[in-house]
Amino acid sequence: MYLVVDIFCFRVEIIYQCCLLQNCAEFVMEQTNTDEAVATYTGTTEGTAGVHFESDLAGNIWVYGAPVIIVIGTVGNLLSAAVMLRPNLRKCTTSLYLLVLAVVDTLVLYTGLLRHWIRELFRIDVPNGSIAGCRVYIFVLHLVIGVEAWVIVCVGIERMVAVFLPHKAKHVFTRRFAACQMVIIGAILAVVNSHFCWTQTLVMGHCDEDPRYEHFMHNVFPWINFTLASLIPFLVMLGANSAIATKLIHTNRVRKVKLNVEKDEKLTSMTIILLSIGVIFLLTTTPMSVLYIVLLPIDPGDLGSYRLTWSGLNLLFYINYSINFLLYCVSAPRFRREFFEMCRRSSVDARPARIPLQKVHDQRESVVKISTRL
Repeated sequence: MYLVVDIFCFRVEIIYQCCLLQNCAEFVMEQTNTDEAVATYTGTTEGTAGVHFESDLAGNIWVYGAPVIIVIGTVGNLLSAAVMLRPNLRKCTTSLYLLVLAVVDTLVLYTGLLRHWIRELFRIDVPNGSIAGCRVYIFVLHLVIGVEAWVIVCVGIERMVAVFLPHKAKHVFTRRFAACQMVIIGAILAVVNSHFCWTQTLVMGHCDEDPRYEHFMHNVFPWINFTLASLIPFLVMLGANSAIATKLIHTNRVRKVKLNVEKDEKLTSMTIILLSIGVIFLLTTTPMSVLYIVLLPIDPGDLGSYRLTWSGLNLLFYINYSINFLLYCVSAPRFRREFFEMCRRSSVDARPARIPLQKVHDQRESVVKISTRL
């Protein structure tokens, strides 16, 4: 199941581009008049009223749901970044990973979800504006989605080492080491996805792959992308999560026997965050994976139902990039305390300075004495 999730999450746009080539699927994503699309492919207008209703409902999901997710995700990711930069958490290596994760999640929302909202509301698809815009958009979207996957992998490895070898982890996984990891990951993924700078172009006014590179895009790159962005992260995360879960279960059993052993809240809190991210990731991305596996190819008569299902599950997919802050608050007591402390200090700093009553009294007495002398 994790493999299916990873395949979708890191190749969602490739699947989406392939979906555009599947008979009538292009009309599901691009056609402004779904009734016309059904009539074109089926040769009849029968049943188009129901399709039109489902298409309108799918459009409303994008129009009203997307901005809510974008706002919640933006505010939440900014707050997560602010908390991770606080002195008590700043020295923790995991905080740097989660800081990068907050930035990347925000970029995914503004490169992926915002595009769908603009296209549905204004009938404007931003990547279709120019060849350069098309290439930059596809490159950036693949890059940030890939970086997000490998950041979670780095967190998993760091937490696994911290659980099994806590003393060595402090010396190996330093903030400088984590920063170097992020730079290397970004550079490698940029090289891997650099081909989008010439394999993507405008085909009949739509951002799509250049027909000259059809063999590479269909037969070569999917395997490269699958290996680097899906298979390897899947195996690493599966091993790390399994090892961490096993260790935590064993540790809890030992604590039940030795009640005098103190709980390492710092270690447990960050570990719970990691496991929570994995669970939410699974719940929000699996439905879209199942959709592509079960419903493709699409029956032209089911265009409305498919578009409605695709819109709802796609929105659920983007929720994965918008709720990490709420997840941290619920699952990590240390993060929650730091957030409340940040809010408390902000409210105190915002209050106007008050002069102590004794100082005011002394000032009044001085004024009275001066006036008496005069």
